[in-house]
Amino acid sequence: PEMKALVRDDERERPFAALAQGLGQATPANAVILISGRWTSLEYCVPLLANRRRLSLDRGLNKVDRAKGLAYLRSSLESLRRDGVPVYTLSETFSAKSMTFLLRKYGLLKEEAESLVAPYRPVKAARFKVPGLGEQTLLLMRPNDPKEAARLDKNLRRSGFAAHADLARD
Repeated sequence: PEMKALVRDDERERPFAALAQGLGQATPANAVILISGRWTSLEYCVPLLANRRRLSLDRGLNKVDRAKGLAYLRSSLESLRRDGVPVYTLSETFSAKSMTFLLRKYGLLKEEAESLVAPYRPVKAARFKVPGLGEQTLLLMRPNDPKEAARLDKNLRRSGFAAHADLARD
C-alpha cells in the first residue's frame, strides 16, 4: 500500500494508473508485461498498481550498446518462454509511434524489434478503453514452440486463467 502512494495522482498519470490496474485484473499474478517504454508512466505503474513484473524495451535497450540490449531482451524472453511464464504486451508496444520512439532513441530497426517477437504468436486476451490513451488491446504472447506453449497453458490453467490458454484454439 505505501508503494502505491508513490504514483502521483494528477491528470497526466490517471490514464496510465487505470490501464495498469486493468492489466492487474486481466493477467495472472506471475505474468510479465512487455512494454515499449514510450509511456514512461507505465514503467512504474505496472509493478506498483498492476503488481506485475514488466520487461521494458526502453530499459532493455538502455545498455552499453544496442546489440547488448537486444541480447538481454532476447535472453529474458527466452527464459520466460522456457519457464512457461505468461508474457503479455499491449498493442501500443509495437505501434508505429513506439517503433519511431525506439528508432530515434536507440536506432532500433523494425526488423530487430520483429525478431524479438518472432518466437511468439500474439493472441488477443482483452481490450481496454482508457480515456486519454484510447483503446488498447492486451495480447498474450503465445510461444510458437508446442512444448513451450504446453508449459504456458499449464501455468495459465493453474493460475485460474484457463480462458487465456484456450485462446490458441480460436
